[in-house]
Amino acid sequence: MKTIEEMREFIEMCKAERGGTELSRKQTTEEDHATVTRIDEAVRPVLIRYAQLVHESQQVPDIDTSKLKVFLEELELVRLCDDWRLSAHATVLSWTMAIIIHRYKYEAPQLSRQLFMALNHTKGGVPHAYN
Repeated sequence: MKTIEEMREFIEMCKAERGGTELSRKQTTEEDHATVTRIDEAVRPVLIRYAQLVHESQQVPDIDTSKLKVFLEELELVRLCDDWRLSAHATVLSWTMAIIIHRYKYEAPQLSRQLFMALNHTKGGVPHAYN
């Protein structure tokens, strides 16, 4: 386990590598809102259904994730907007898609929990996902 001083040094090193202490945030545009809404409406039902399949089958089904990778790239810029709610929503969507893209790293119960936790933090939650 690292000491607090070692962790502080590591954080300072990371900040120095990044070239500053703050991430530069960009002005939020209507296009940012539209991008998150479009991706959320297209992907969220698929993500919920995939989480259900994993939970019900206790297996990790293989799926084509090429579209998810495209959506991840689109969300990357939105994640840096100055509207923290929109940025957080884009970050959670990205996190959820990344979990599915890297699904082979998880066993079914762990993957199911990860997906449920991530989806529960998106707009609307998923109280009905496992019913």
